[in-house]
Parts: sequence; structure tokens; C-alpha cells
Amino acid sequence: MKIKTTWKRKAILYKFFLYGIIIILYHCFYLFAYPEIMNKIFSIYNTNTIIASVSFLCFLKRYRNGLKSDWLDIYSIMLIASISVECIYSLIIYPKQTIFITLRIALSFCVPILAVVYIKYFIWDHGTDKYIEFINAVSFAWNIYIILQKNYYLKTGSFLFDFLSYFNDGTVYMRNHTLRIGIGFMGECAILYNFAYLFHPKNTNVVSRMFHLFAGCVGFYCLIALSQSRGDIVYVSIGLAAIIMISGKRLRTLAAKLLVLAGSIYIVFYTNTVQRFLQTFQAVGEYTNSISNRVYAVAYYMECFKKNPILGNGLANTRIDSPYFFVEHGGLGKAYYGDVGFLGLMANLGIISFIVYVMPMVHMGRVVIRLMKRNQLKELAFPIGYYLYLLFSSISLLTVDRSRIIQMAFAIAYYEYLNINNKKKCMGAIYEKAADENFENYN
Repeated sequence: MKIKTTWKRKAILYKFFLYGIIIILYHCFYLFAYPEIMNKIFSIYNTNTIIASVSFLCFLKRYRNGLKSDWLDIYSIMLIASISVECIYSLIIYPKQTIFITLRIALSFCVPILAVVYIKYFIWDHGTDKYIEFINAVSFAWNIYIILQKNYYLKTGSFLFDFLSYFNDGTVYMRNHTLRIGIGFMGECAILYNFAYLFHPKNTNVVSRMFHLFAGCVGFYCLIALSQSRGDIVYVSIGLAAIIMISGKRLRTLAAKLLVLAGSIYIVFYTNTVQRFLQTFQAVGEYTNSISNRVYAVAYYMECFKKNPILGNGLANTRIDSPYFFVEHGGLGKAYYGDVGFLGLMANLGIISFIVYVMPMVHMGRVVIRLMKRNQLKELAFPIGYYLYLLFSSISLLTVDRSRIIQMAFAIAYYEYLNINNKKKCMGAIYEKAADENFENYN
């Protein structure tokens, strides 16, 4: 006798899957060494392959219960179809590449279908808050952890636990005489969420506010001092500026704005912080290779797109030991798709990049505009700030890069969930108005 899976069991499975992804992406904080088999299974390509495969199965059984998103259905079908065409094209032009490798690369671009799973879970969980709070808690723990690892390494020259595995081939990344460590999956989102939570009018718990303030400050410190990604610092700062600007005129909000303004004036006029930061965008010092490589990548990828605007370079394996290494990296071997944002994606996929990236970005922008028309701006601090971060990061650090594409799936689901709820409220208001009119006519 086949036992039918209950509604609660399905919700638990979805929760286990989505929360498990977070733990996997943080590599269990490198508290222990993975066996070799686990390192292979949870490599970024294999992780994306598993996620895309599970998401595709969920898409085939989509929305039998609960709400349905017509836009997400259309996007998922177009994404699968376009990447399938790209996959066939790549198998033809790269005969030395195995079918398995091509499929694995193709499935990495299909990870945004995970949005189907996200939306289903958000509906079951009655919102996105619990999931984002979990991401925020893990992100905060990671930030504290990497600060501890940095201080320990600078004092002893070694790491706690198995953290050396964080660095490829055991080569420790250094910049500005300190460690360079990323803030992890959704770290930028967590920073923006903390400050948006701080200013949201419905959040009145003082202890919770203090925690989010502290977590936000710690996250921003790690972004500047440890991640040291200049583009990311700029994009997150734009999102933070938007959050602070639209967060209302209450006393504590005005006090925070004055404090930020005073701090900004002090930094600009009484320190050389801004000058030193701007100098990092010049091809001098330890940033010489970083800037010159990006200049080379822009020129190379523009030529790639001109040569094949329809399907781009295709899905080539461009690892150092691959015969197609120079397809992505150019004749000098210095270009990387992820370094130049959407331009790199255009060179990689051609006009299919507009389906993969532009289509959801435009839709998310439309959702934000609709929400702004029907809600108070101060209640939309996080959706607006987060969208601006995603939009400006199109210049570089694109969210469809294989190491960040899960964040794209979350963003698609988050804004589509807001869109579904907004439509429900509008329909409710229409029915209520119609009922009132019928009542008046009856009387």
C-alpha cells in the first residue's frame, strides 16, 4: 500500500533541502576535513548539478497544491529550452569535451529553477522571514568565525580546524597585508537585511534591533576588511544608502541618518580612506594585475560576442588542464567571465544571456515598482535595497556566476513571492470594494 506523503512531510523535506544547501555552501565552517568522496560530491559544479536536477523534478510536479506563478513557469520553460540549445551547440563545437561535462556546465545555468522550490516553501512557511533569518544567523556566525581565523593566522601562521581547505591548493590569499576571505553565501543579502530590519517600523523589539545592528556592522566590517572586494563594497553601499534614505522620518531613523552623514563627512575630509579606496581602481601597486586583467577581459569578450552573438562561446570546460582553456580566458589566459559581469555572460551564452539574466532582473524591477505604488516606501527598504544591489552587481560579480547562482534563484523566488502576495491583496481589495458597492445598491 502506497503511503501518501502528507502536507507537513513535504514541507519538512523542502525545508531540509533548502537549509541543507546553506550548510553545504558554507562547507560546515571547515570544522573537519571532508573525505575525498564528499569533496567531489560537493564541488561547486556537482552541487549545482544536484540542485538543478532536484529543482527540475520539483518543477515537473509544480504547484499541484497552493499558489501558482505563471511568470515563473514561463521563465523556467524558456530557461530549460535555451540552455538545452546551448548544450547541443556546445557538444558540436567542442568534440573533445565529454557529454557529462557539458551537461554539468549546462545544469549550473539551470539552478534558477530552484526558485520553484523556494516559492513552494515560502507559501507553506507563510513568508520569507524565517528563511532569511536563518541565512542571517549562519552569515553572522561565519563572519565571527572568519574574524577569529584571521586573527589566529596572523599571530600563529596556521588555522583552526580544517580552515586551510578553504583556500585552493593550500595557497593562502592575502591582500593589504591581511587575509582575504569571502563573506559567504548571501553575505551581502544578510548585511542589507540587518539594516533594513533595524529601520522597519513594525520591528519594535529592542534586543532584536540591537542584534541586527551588531550583525549588520560585523558583516560590513568583514566585507571591507576581509572580503576586500571593491565592487561588492560599492554595490552593498548603494543598497545601504537606499535603505537609509527611504526608512522614514522617525527620531531614531533621523538620528541614524545624521550619524551616517557625520561619519561620512569625517571620513571624506579628515582621513585618506576614500583616496586610498579610489586608488585601488587604478592599475598600480598590488591591484595592477586585477585592473589590467579586467581591461583585457572587456576587449576580449566584446570580440567574442561580435563573432557569435547568438550562442556565444558556448559551454566549454575552461579549467587549466582543458584543451578549451583559452576559450574563456583568452590568448593571454587572464580573462574571466565573472570579472566583467553581464558582458562576460553575453560572451559566454550570446543572446541567451538575456533569457538567463535580463528577463528575471526586469521582472524583479517591475515587482518593486508595483510594490512602491501600493505600499509605503519605509516598509520596502529591504526589497528596494536588495534589488539595487543585484542591479549594480551586473557590472561585475554577476549573480549567475556558478558560485553565486543560487542567490539568483533565491532573489527570483523572493520577489515573485512578494508579487503573488501583492496580487492577493489587490484582489482582496477589489472584492471588498465590489461587496461594499453591492451592499449600497441593495440598500
